[in-house]
Amino acid sequence: MPADVDPELLHAVGALVEAVTGTPAAQVRPEHAFVDDLRVDSLSMLEVLEGCEHHLGVRVGDEATAQLVHVGDLLDYLEHHRR
Repeated sequence: MPADVDPELLHAVGALVEAVTGTPAAQVRPEHAFVDDLRVDSLSMLEVLEGCEHHLGVRVGDEATAQLVHVGDLLDYLEHHRR
């Protein structure tokens, strides 16, 4: 895991992905693509993003959603938009 990745934030996103897809949180890595590696479809992605808002207090705007291809993209977004 790169040094600049917050392990607690990665764990939180991993837990959301696990709740939505069943992929174990421990297997969620920043370099993983949501669609290709983690089987996150558009509806599942909305659930993950709603979880980010509910559990992490960060609302991901519609304009940013299309740019969130990899887990690392979401982690960067969350890092920069935390309250």
